Amino acid sequence: MKTEIIEKIKIPFFDKVLEFISFCFVISSVVLLWKYFSQLPDLIPTRYYFDGTVKHLESKDFLMIEPLIGAILFVLFFAVSRSYKNFTGISKNAQQPIEFYLNTARMLRWMGVLLQGGIFGSVFGAILYYVFKIKIFDAWMLPIFLVILLLPFCYYTYKNSKN
Repeated sequence: MKTEIIEKIKIPFFDKVLEFISFCFVISSVVLLWKYFSQLPDLIPTRYYFDGTVKHLESKDFLMIEPLIGAILFVLFFAVSRSYKNFTGISKNAQQPIEFYLNTARMLRWMGVLLQGGIFGSVFGAILYYVFKIKIFDAWMLPIFLVILLLPFCYYTYKNSKN
């Protein structure tokens, strides 16, 4: 009986849109870095002291890790959010595991969008700063990004705890 119900699980359209947005962020990060890579300086600061002075420099090749991490996270989140078998064995009630799966999968998709957006923002900000000399991002944005990243986790954990 359980397999009959599981076979009826369809991915909602909104979840497919979230996956598409994540994919677009991954592709945009790769394309942006590929297009402007030659215009970046050879050394890029990666760590700073509290007063804003540079603590550590890395080669511009180090920036290529960000889209790679983004692509790996996209594939990982995509695979986990699509494998309902990991989530449906939690309850004996036939409807609860499906709702749990849908909530957890949507949480992963939202977190994927936010992570990919953060990676894209980091690449975009570096290109704006080093190629076009425009500074729009600063260190104060990191705590805000982390809080925003945790919002889907908190919301869908609360939603699943009510079931």
